[in-house]
Amino acid sequence: MLRNLVRNTIAAMPKGSKLKIWLQKTNSHGILHIQGSGVDIQEDMLNDIFNPFFTTKMFDTALGLAITQQVVNEHKQANILHQ
Repeated sequence: MLRNLVRNTIAAMPKGSKLKIWLQKTNSHGILHIQGSGVDIQEDMLNDIFNPFFTTKMFDTALGLAITQQVVNEHKQANILHQ
């Protein structure tokens, strides 16, 4: 799951960019942040990025984010947020 999120973040980043990953602790849970300096997700695509087979890449199965979202949903205490 983490691999899919990191891989997609890196794929959207220009060469030479930095990837930041950190964990934030709150009173009730932890928040994993993955931040790249890549291109923002286009607003008209935000509702589609977790759909199976949705991709903007030429050669990709487009299942990584869909599977990641499914695993997160099965745990009920987690969410994937994007900005």
